[in-house]
Parts: sequence; structure tokens; C-alpha cells
Amino acid sequence: MPPNPFRVLKHGLPIEDFPIRDAVDPGITYSPIFEELSAVKDYGLDTERWYIGGYSAHLMATIIAHHRMRGLVDLHVEQARNEKANRDAKRKK
Repeated sequence: MPPNPFRVLKHGLPIEDFPIRDAVDPGITYSPIFEELSAVKDYGLDTERWYIGGYSAHLMATIIAHHRMRGLVDLHVEQARNEKANRDAKRKK
């Protein structure tokens, strides 16, 4: 497998190697088109141009990969904040 071009590390190791603890499964699934539209919107790209092939396949793949990695980073940040809040709450007791 080629290396991740975004090289996102957590404590010096690839972030993908760290599980999300106490994750809540909302039971939500969605189609690839939903994910694409979310990425297109988040990056301010033109939806019509995206669907008529106006962007290179490489750019489109990079946008989707970055969008997924960004979501993973956000989950880890949220987890760290929750863990800190729990530690702080225990100290105050």
C-alpha cells in the first residue's frame, strides 16, 4: 500500500492506527454521491463541473481522500476534548 500523502500522525504514529474509543454508532449510512457532494460543498467546488468530469480524476480522488482524513482528525480531536473534560470533572469532585 502506498504511503498516505497527507501524513497525519497522532503521538508520532499514523492516525489510522488509533481506534476511536467509546465511539457512538449512529447507524447512519450514505451513498458515495452523498460523500462526494459533502466534499464538493466543503471545498467550495462547482457541483456541475464535478459531475461532468471538469476536474481531473487525481484532484477528485485527492479531495475525497482529504475529506475522509479530515473527518478522522475531527473525531480524534473530539475524543481528546471529551477525555480532557472527563479528567477535569473527576478532579473537581
